[in-house]
Amino acid sequence: MYKIYLAGPIGGCDYAECTTWRKDWIEYFYCRYDAECISPMRDKEYLEDDECIDSVEYTDPLSCPKGVYARDRWDALRCDLLVVNLLGARKPSLGSVMEIAWADAVGTPIIVIMEDEGNVHEHILINEACGFRVDTVDKARLLAASILNLEV
Repeated sequence: MYKIYLAGPIGGCDYAECTTWRKDWIEYFYCRYDAECISPMRDKEYLEDDECIDSVEYTDPLSCPKGVYARDRWDALRCDLLVVNLLGARKPSLGSVMEIAWADAVGTPIIVIMEDEGNVHEHILINEACGFRVDTVDKARLLAASILNLEV
């Protein structure tokens, strides 16, 4: 079973912003391809009422700084594909940038979903590390299936 890690902004977002697109990917790839999508928001339903997620303030083992770093790093290093949704980012997602670096360091293919221009993540290192760039989630789904050689 392929593992797809779903990176993207969390800090400064509300719970729905962090989870809605990820839940859609999880359902789509599991039902259609029996592939596992890994979300950094898994088992964090206790954050549902937070209007602005900020891991520095949390003491729960999954949400404190050490816990976020340890699990997200492990996930980014063990996945078969990293998908990074940066659409509409209001500020740079340093966590996503770290996940891109970890995945790139071990040769994992990376798809970034980002506007053609004007995104705060527009940077030469992001552009070079991410082998694939698309401007919609739907295009990224098709591309992910193709990269993993899943029947489209």
